[in-house]
Amino acid sequence: MSEKRRKSPNSTFLDETFYYDHKKLVYFVVFNVCLNLLIGAFLQYIYNENLLTSNISLFLAIIVEVFAILALIGSLFVAIHPLRVAHITKEDITIDHNQPLKWEDIEEAQKRCFVCLYPLEVIALIVKKDVKYKLTFMQKICQYKEFTAFSIPLYAMTPKDVEKIKNIIKEKCGYDDK
Repeated sequence: MSEKRRKSPNSTFLDETFYYDHKKLVYFVVFNVCLNLLIGAFLQYIYNENLLTSNISLFLAIIVEVFAILALIGSLFVAIHPLRVAHITKEDITIDHNQPLKWEDIEEAQKRCFVCLYPLEVIALIVKKDVKYKLTFMQKICQYKEFTAFSIPLYAMTPKDVEKIKNIIKEKCGYDDK
């Protein structure tokens, strides 16, 4: 751990909730609308040109359209009802709707950055080896990956919230964001 844990005298009461950035969620909705329009136009073109030559190709086209519509519905839902990224108290941190992670069970916090279409920065909370938590399906998938089972997606938050959550993590479990 690069920076030792330190307790601030004014951290007697802590109750902070962080949400996904609404502006980024609206961009995601716009992206999904454009994607649905593009897929719809493409499917109409291949239908009009009689390129759907078998039941399998028709079935695959329907599956693609259904998944695109479901993605649009999901993005609309989270844009209307923003989801919680993290809830932080004096004793623990709850990421999304997962089980609360106690501060004393965190070995260290690491900055990790990934490149998909653009850089994605997260804070990976590394849990001590002897500590076990009941993990969700998604956490089980991520537990041996770079994101880890307990990661805070900084790329999905406002810059103000990013700075605030970084400072809390630094105070609670030592975090070097260099």
